[in-house]
Amino acid sequence: MMKLSTTAILLLSLTHHVYVSSFHTPQPHVVRRRSAADGESTQQHSRGLVYPGLLPTSTAHTHSSCSSSTALFGIPKMFRWLTDQYPNILNRRLGSAQSIPPIDNFYLDMNGIIHPCTHGNNEDEITLLDETEMFKKIFGYVDRLYKIVKPKKVLYLAVDGVAPRAKMNQQRSRRFRSSKEAEALAAKLLARDGSLPEQAAFDSNCITPGTDFMLKLGLAMRKWVEYKQKTDPVWKNGCDVVISGPDVPGEGEHKVMDYIRETYSQYDPDDPSKSHPHWSPGLTHVLYGLDADLIMLGLATHEPNFMLLREKMSVVMAGRGRHKHRKKKDMLEYTRDDFELLELRALREMFTIQFRKFADPGRLDAEYDVRRVIDDFIFICMFVGNDFLPHVPHLEIDNGALSLMLNNYIDLLPEWGGYLTNKGAIHPGRLEHFFYNLAVFEEEHFRRRAYEENEPGWGLGTENELEKDDFYGVWYGASKTPKMAKEANQKFVVETNIFESAADEGDQASPEVRALDE
Repeated sequence: MMKLSTTAILLLSLTHHVYVSSFHTPQPHVVRRRSAADGESTQQHSRGLVYPGLLPTSTAHTHSSCSSSTALFGIPKMFRWLTDQYPNILNRRLGSAQSIPPIDNFYLDMNGIIHPCTHGNNEDEITLLDETEMFKKIFGYVDRLYKIVKPKKVLYLAVDGVAPRAKMNQQRSRRFRSSKEAEALAAKLLARDGSLPEQAAFDSNCITPGTDFMLKLGLAMRKWVEYKQKTDPVWKNGCDVVISGPDVPGEGEHKVMDYIRETYSQYDPDDPSKSHPHWSPGLTHVLYGLDADLIMLGLATHEPNFMLLREKMSVVMAGRGRHKHRKKKDMLEYTRDDFELLELRALREMFTIQFRKFADPGRLDAEYDVRRVIDDFIFICMFVGNDFLPHVPHLEIDNGALSLMLNNYIDLLPEWGGYLTNKGAIHPGRLEHFFYNLAVFEEEHFRRRAYEENEPGWGLGTENELEKDDFYGVWYGASKTPKMAKEANQKFVVETNIFESAADEGDQASPEVRALDE
């Protein structure tokens, strides 16, 4: 029976995802209409609400298949690593209005607001169900964010809809786990207090598309926005509001990305008046959210002015861990000082400086393009933060995995003469070469971890080849491991002829990619 290496499993998983996900059928699902706030007639590009299911085809944004390529990020400790490596990308001084540049488009991943506003992070108490108060808190927080940022063109409210199938499997297990945890908490409180509250407890599983709670929330959100546009001067004289509710398929952050791509695709440089009003060159975009995967999604847009707004961790984690000395504040009491901006433009500039040596003539066969480098960086990050790929055991951010991979990438880039990816297509030969280099560090990682965990028979000094083969498995690709790892790496280019057979990257896919298509 053939044994598959970690590299082979990852390659199969990646190519399966790339090619299977492309069968997703885009569907138009929004319509723009004039708000009743000013009592004027309907106009295609006027200020107002956006409702699912009513937009003319010319102005509809779709849940396109390209969202699949960015839909699977969840990268623990990524934010900390980035801000440690590139501290200049973080702007923590938002105390005055002058510290925030003028913002054109403001996007909210609403589930990052719904969860803390409904059940918070207190795992030792039961949250009682009071939907009216929950809705008030959610809308109050949206209002606070809106008045801090003050977008000029559009406010996009994206609530998670039905997720892709791969995500559903993970969500299902999470739902069952949270239900069991709720039962255990109820038993714990019953034993402690002798009774449970008479009022119904809020089940966080309600925050799922298709539930009564989400239906009510979607309807209430539209009514609330209409009310604000009629009564609040800041909203009445403000920007367009787009609502993509739970009845629109896709996760919130990916619906935001689809909207940016769609508005970009409608830009006409010859006649800007025919373009979508929410995109033009030089606009400033801000996406709100705590998740580190938003960093990757923001980088993937290649927009020159893209920022992420989030609460400071010292505020979110107040009363816990190393911030236990801080008093926890109610979300509606947050001020400008409690937020920070991560500026992706500064991060892009840092990459430009870090890779500037490759801009010299002769360093690369392909034309140097920092956007291609950023695409490769996003791709590399999948190996430490993709829940739907097999986990590589020795690649963990807190053990220096990102620095290790980035250094290897810098070393290999001149040898390849090109990049790992090209507009979403993966170069399998270069990826395999990349893994061979990472494999060299695997043995030392497990030696160190075994030593730290006092694993018998796997001390730092062991030279028992049988133990190594039992631990790693007999085969790594076509070579035994780990003894042959370095030799295989050194002979890799000569034996596989991968670079001689690779097609030009400009427009054609490599033979390996064409074989996958066939």
